[in-house]
Amino acid sequence: MKVEKLMANNQPNNWFETVTRECAGYPIDKVDIEKDELVLDIGANVGGFWNAWKWRFDNWHLVEPSVYNCEQIRLNGYEGSYSRNAVGSTSGERVKLMKYWGDGDNDTLSGNFGTQEFVNEGNGHGWQGDYEECITLSFKNRL
Repeated sequence: MKVEKLMANNQPNNWFETVTRECAGYPIDKVDIEKDELVLDIGANVGGFWNAWKWRFDNWHLVEPSVYNCEQIRLNGYEGSYSRNAVGSTSGERVKLMKYWGDGDNDTLSGNFGTQEFVNEGNGHGWQGDYEECITLSFKNRL
């Protein structure tokens, strides 16, 4: 069923801190990118990558299809530009963003939302159930 906003039932209260801590471990400081170059965070989740590396770069654009995650990005202090889109091979397609369901009918965290309608026949895991609609954005001819 179509919903306005997908919610992860099992999302911990410290999810932003958890994602930030995980992203802080990436070796981004070893990449030769100037401080003012554009950084695209595609699949930004709740903004943890930006939060971990905002000291390193000044020019950010976050791309995130989930209404809930976009709200969290703003609540978590990000004031820059962002797009509420799923990235695809073409722009302008209407797609379904769904939760990934695992064992025991438990949904997974908001970082596991996806647009692939796939369910593993063996264990029933996959992207399924309620969905929110989003529009695709392509970077194919923009490089």
